[in-house]
Amino acid sequence: MPRFLLGLLVTALWLPAVAFVATPQWRAFGVLVASFTVPLTLLFAAPIAFALRQRTNVLVCAIFGTLGGGIGALIFTWTTNPIAGRNWAPGLVVLGLLCGLVFWFSAVWRNAFFSPNASDQDAT
Repeated sequence: MPRFLLGLLVTALWLPAVAFVATPQWRAFGVLVASFTVPLTLLFAAPIAFALRQRTNVLVCAIFGTLGGGIGALIFTWTTNPIAGRNWAPGLVVLGLLCGLVFWFSAVWRNAFFSPNASDQDAT
């Protein structure tokens, strides 16, 4: 369970951390992104991952990450200039895919909590 929570935290904060460290011009962007990724991870990704923990594999993580990136791209396109949305949409979908793979690597890979035989008492 602690690795599951740590994986959610890493997934929510890897992109804002990279944006914050990359250059001074991107620091505000990193804080802005973190203000969205952390609540969305806690509200949506955590319950989905917990509910599907016995069926979670790299393909499921990649699919849900891509779907999350696609939803983010649609919201971005609807709330901003449509031309900017079309330009940024592929990148947002790829970032969603990367987030799904980061979650798989940091939380699911070789973790007994996500095995088909896992019970609610597993503490790893």
